[in-house]
Amino acid sequence: MAEGPHDSVGESDGRGATSAFVINDNSCETLRASQALMFEDVQNATITGNTFATPTDHAIGLADHSTGAHVGGNTLHSGIGYEVGIDASSRAGYEGPEPGGEP
Repeated sequence: MAEGPHDSVGESDGRGATSAFVINDNSCETLRASQALMFEDVQNATITGNTFATPTDHAIGLADHSTGAHVGGNTLHSGIGYEVGIDASSRAGYEGPEPGGEP
């Protein structure tokens, strides 16, 4: 879970920016969440070449203006419903597979 200063939960102070995360060549798994990676108010994240090893609703969630994300080349467990869940506020600049639903 990565949260920027303007996430909707209100846990942040609203100052600064969270951006330019690069998540590459990792094995990602979770036993309890609906996704393995979740971004809220994080801009320009790159998520490539990872293995999502456990069945979840979706592998990656993008929400609360997590714009400019680049997703590709990931390997998904056959039990994952869809690779990317994204909300309307995060679609600007998104490059990657067609999102399958909400984050």
